[in-house]
Amino acid sequence: ERWLQEVVSTQLHKFLANARPFEPISDVGKGVGDLIVLPYEAFKNGDDIRSAMRSGFTSLAETVTFQALTTTSRLTEYAASKMATVISSRHHSSSWTPLPARPTAAPRGVQDVTGHAMKSLAKGVQAANYKIVIVPYREYTRNGASSAATSVLRGIPVMLVAPVTGATEALSYTLLGARNALRPDIRREEEASRT
Repeated sequence: ERWLQEVVSTQLHKFLANARPFEPISDVGKGVGDLIVLPYEAFKNGDDIRSAMRSGFTSLAETVTFQALTTTSRLTEYAASKMATVISSRHHSSSWTPLPARPTAAPRGVQDVTGHAMKSLAKGVQAANYKIVIVPYREYTRNGASSAATSVLRGIPVMLVAPVTGATEALSYTLLGARNALRPDIRREEEASRT
């Protein structure tokens, strides 16, 4: 119990600052702190204030860019996952998904994302094609034109959402690649934690 009290009193702030919902806010706060502290330290030590201000602005800009890419990548990945779940529930096979599996290795940069991004886009269009062309054709051959028309009407939501799902996943993975190009150290840490 005493150990727990010491951990809470000395390290709780570290836990909260690094918790996912608070991480962007705390990181941007550190960048703003650099913007203020670095010029002050330079002034106090008699160093070049312009250089310190430039360093502070650079630190803040890098932090804001990194957190924007990370947060947007996570949000778009979540949105793509939720849309894929909705589309999968409308598909007859429970194992089918309109998104390709993400590669196990994180992209090193934007140049590494094209394969997965193209697969995501293609799979979204393929899902729409299946629901609007293939299923109605099968219904037409089995039951006639009225059954095919009903099938087309049922497929319209998938036709609208599936390509957007693929595009959202492609955007998410592209943003992840951009983030990893900006901060390769974070990518290496995440890969090390997976193994």
